[in-house]
Amino acid sequence: MRDVINPAARRLWGAFSYVITAEGEQESRPESDEEWQALRTHADALIRAGLTLKLPTLRVDDGSAPPAAAYQFDHAEVERLIAADPSVWRNYAERMQGITLRIVTAIDRRDATAYTELGVELNQTCEGCHVQFWYRPLQRRVSPP
Repeated sequence: MRDVINPAARRLWGAFSYVITAEGEQESRPESDEEWQALRTHADALIRAGLTLKLPTLRVDDGSAPPAAAYQFDHAEVERLIAADPSVWRNYAERMQGITLRIVTAIDRRDATAYTELGVELNQTCEGCHVQFWYRPLQRRVSPP
Protein backbone atom coordinates (compact mmCIF):
# COMPACT_ATOMS: atom_id res chain seq x y z
CA MET A 1 0.00 0.00 0.00
CA ARG A 2 2.60 2.48 1.12
CA ASP A 3 5.05 1.84 -1.72
CA VAL A 4 2.82 1.22 -4.75
CA ILE A 5 -0.90 1.76 -4.24
CA ASN A 6 -0.84 5.03 -2.34
CA PRO A 7 1.63 6.83 -4.64
CA ALA A 8 -0.09 5.57 -7.82
CA ALA A 9 -3.58 6.46 -6.61
CA ARG A 10 -2.47 9.91 -5.46
CA ARG A 11 -0.94 10.61 -8.87
CA LEU A 12 -4.19 9.58 -10.56
CA TRP A 13 -6.32 11.71 -8.21
CA GLY A 14 -3.99 14.70 -8.52
CA ALA A 15 -3.91 14.77 -12.32
CA PHE A 16 -6.83 17.17 -12.56
CA SER A 17 -7.30 20.19 -10.34
CA TYR A 18 -9.05 23.52 -10.40
CA VAL A 19 -8.03 26.10 -7.83
CA ILE A 20 -9.36 29.61 -7.32
CA THR A 21 -7.32 32.02 -5.23
CA ALA A 22 -7.19 35.77 -4.78
CA GLU A 23 -4.59 35.77 -7.57
CA GLY A 24 -6.92 34.03 -10.02
CA GLU A 25 -7.85 30.62 -11.35
CA GLN A 26 -5.48 27.78 -12.03
CA GLU A 27 -6.42 24.60 -13.82
CA SER A 28 -4.18 21.58 -14.08
CA ARG A 29 -4.79 18.62 -16.34
CA PRO A 30 -2.79 16.31 -18.56
CA GLU A 31 -2.22 17.79 -21.99
CA SER A 32 0.61 15.94 -23.70
CA ASP A 33 0.79 12.31 -24.73
CA GLU A 34 3.61 11.91 -22.21
CA GLU A 35 1.42 13.20 -19.36
CA TRP A 36 -1.42 10.85 -20.32
CA GLN A 37 1.05 7.97 -20.62
CA ALA A 38 2.36 8.70 -17.12
CA LEU A 39 -1.21 8.34 -15.84
CA ARG A 40 -1.51 5.06 -17.71
CA THR A 41 1.66 3.86 -15.99
CA HIS A 42 0.20 4.70 -12.56
CA ALA A 43 -3.07 2.97 -13.45
CA ASP A 44 -1.18 -0.12 -14.60
CA ALA A 45 0.66 -0.17 -11.26
CA LEU A 46 -2.67 -0.16 -9.40
CA ILE A 47 -3.99 -3.04 -11.48
CA ARG A 48 -0.86 -5.10 -10.77
CA ALA A 49 -1.04 -4.19 -7.08
CA GLY A 50 -4.59 -5.52 -6.98
CA LEU A 51 -3.24 -8.89 -8.05
CA THR A 52 -0.76 -8.80 -5.18
CA LEU A 53 -3.50 -7.91 -2.69
CA LYS A 54 -5.35 -11.08 -3.66
CA LEU A 55 -2.44 -13.44 -3.00
CA PRO A 56 -3.46 -15.92 -0.29
CA THR A 57 0.03 -15.69 1.22
CA LEU A 58 -0.02 -11.89 1.45
CA ARG A 59 1.73 -10.43 4.47
CA VAL A 60 0.59 -6.96 5.42
CA ASP A 61 3.95 -5.95 6.84
CA ASP A 62 7.41 -7.13 5.94
CA GLY A 63 8.86 -5.49 9.05
CA SER A 64 9.80 -2.21 7.38
CA ALA A 65 6.59 -0.26 8.01
CA PRO A 66 6.45 2.35 10.76
CA PRO A 67 4.22 1.58 13.75
CA ALA A 68 0.51 2.20 13.22
CA ALA A 69 -1.01 5.41 14.54
CA ALA A 70 -3.49 5.10 17.40
CA TYR A 71 -6.47 5.46 15.03
CA GLN A 72 -5.22 2.59 12.81
CA PHE A 73 -5.24 -1.15 13.21
CA ASP A 74 -1.73 -2.50 13.54
CA HIS A 75 -0.41 -4.91 10.90
CA ALA A 76 -1.21 -8.05 12.86
CA GLU A 77 -4.78 -6.84 13.41
CA VAL A 78 -5.19 -6.15 9.70
CA GLU A 79 -3.98 -9.65 8.88
CA ARG A 80 -6.50 -11.10 11.36
CA LEU A 81 -9.31 -9.04 9.83
CA ILE A 82 -8.38 -10.27 6.35
CA ALA A 83 -8.16 -13.89 7.56
CA ALA A 84 -11.58 -13.62 9.21
CA ASP A 85 -13.26 -12.95 5.85
CA PRO A 86 -10.83 -12.92 2.94
CA SER A 87 -13.65 -12.56 0.40
CA VAL A 88 -14.34 -8.99 1.58
CA TRP A 89 -10.67 -8.06 1.17
CA ARG A 90 -10.57 -9.75 -2.23
CA ASN A 91 -13.73 -7.91 -3.29
CA TYR A 92 -12.17 -4.53 -2.51
CA ALA A 93 -9.04 -5.47 -4.49
CA GLU A 94 -11.16 -6.59 -7.45
CA ARG A 95 -13.26 -3.41 -7.33
CA MET A 96 -10.08 -1.33 -7.30
CA GLN A 97 -8.83 -3.23 -10.34
CA GLY A 98 -12.15 -2.99 -12.20
CA ILE A 99 -12.47 0.75 -11.69
CA THR A 100 -8.83 1.24 -12.64
CA LEU A 101 -9.38 -0.72 -15.86
CA ARG A 102 -12.17 1.72 -16.68
CA ILE A 103 -9.79 4.59 -15.86
CA VAL A 104 -7.33 3.12 -18.37
CA THR A 105 -10.06 3.28 -21.02
CA ALA A 106 -10.72 6.93 -20.11
CA ILE A 107 -6.98 7.64 -20.32
CA ASP A 108 -6.70 5.96 -23.72
CA ARG A 109 -9.67 8.03 -24.97
CA ARG A 110 -8.39 11.22 -23.30
CA ASP A 111 -11.86 11.43 -21.71
CA ALA A 112 -11.42 13.88 -18.85
CA THR A 113 -15.05 13.66 -17.70
CA ALA A 114 -15.05 9.87 -17.39
CA TYR A 115 -11.61 9.97 -15.81
CA THR A 116 -12.63 12.37 -13.04
CA GLU A 117 -15.91 10.55 -12.36
CA LEU A 118 -14.06 7.25 -12.08
CA GLY A 119 -11.58 8.88 -9.73
CA VAL A 120 -14.47 9.46 -7.33
CA GLU A 121 -15.46 5.77 -7.58
CA LEU A 122 -11.88 4.71 -6.96
CA ASN A 123 -11.66 6.96 -3.89
CA GLN A 124 -14.91 5.55 -2.49
CA THR A 125 -13.65 2.00 -2.94
CA CYS A 126 -10.33 2.78 -1.26
CA GLU A 127 -12.03 4.53 1.66
CA GLY A 128 -14.51 1.67 2.08
CA CYS A 129 -11.61 -0.74 2.42
CA HIS A 130 -9.80 1.58 4.83
CA VAL A 131 -12.88 1.86 7.03
CA GLN A 132 -13.03 -1.91 7.30
CA PHE A 133 -9.35 -2.85 7.37
CA TRP A 134 -7.34 0.18 8.49
CA TYR A 135 -9.21 2.68 10.67
CA ARG A 136 -10.22 1.65 14.15
CA PRO A 137 -13.89 2.28 14.89
CA LEU A 138 -14.48 5.61 16.57
CA GLN A 139 -15.05 5.42 20.27
CA ARG A 140 -18.08 7.58 20.86
CA ARG A 141 -18.35 9.34 24.15
CA VAL A 142 -21.80 9.85 25.52
CA SER A 143 -22.21 13.13 27.31
CA PRO A 144 -24.31 13.09 30.44
CA PRO A 145 -27.75 14.69 29.96
